[in-house]
Amino acid sequence: MIRMTQEAGIVHLLLAPPWTDGDEDAYRAALETVGERAGPYALVVEMRGHMHLSREGEVWQSLWAKRTRVQVSACCRAVGIVRDDPTERQRQSFARLWGLPVLATRDAEAAFAFVRAYLEREELPCP
Repeated sequence: MIRMTQEAGIVHLLLAPPWTDGDEDAYRAALETVGERAGPYALVVEMRGHMHLSREGEVWQSLWAKRTRVQVSACCRAVGIVRDDPTERQRQSFARLWGLPVLATRDAEAAFAFVRAYLEREELPCP
């Protein structure tokens, strides 16, 4: 299941079982929406279980990250990653990729509080 909601400047992307045949397409569509988002926002990515991308999906995801890096880095204020077993390496990887404050945690409430704090700061507007 892939579900994306947007509320009060926070984009919440949930990836969780049960997995369906259309999940990879839904994931791509969600990432496209994130990459095109205008105005300041924060992102909480909640990954439960393990979603397997096809080789084509992995290549697409990598190209999407390269294509949207400038826009996402300019407009996204912080990222909260929620996983069953988060690691410091995952946090560092996301932080290096986007150049943003990142929290990796098991606790969705903590992730939302973390990104909300960055949204409330006075920041330069994004392009």
